[in-house]
Amino acid sequence: IDMLPSYLRNIAYAFPYAHTIDASRAILIRGVGLEAISSDVLFLVGWAVGIFAIGVIMFRRSMRS
Repeated sequence: IDMLPSYLRNIAYAFPYAHTIDASRAILIRGVGLEAISSDVLFLVGWAVGIFAIGVIMFRRSMRS
């Protein structure tokens, strides 16, 4: 991701894959704790909650039809 142009780097960080890789590298290579990757974890939890909410809404709509 670091080799991408800045506009593509911004797009990459809008998706959970980049945050997962950053957090994994920080834990496995640098040996950091949860406090160092808390922003990545918070982003991933927010993404999961958002996707879950969208799934629930879509499921409810499909059950009404």
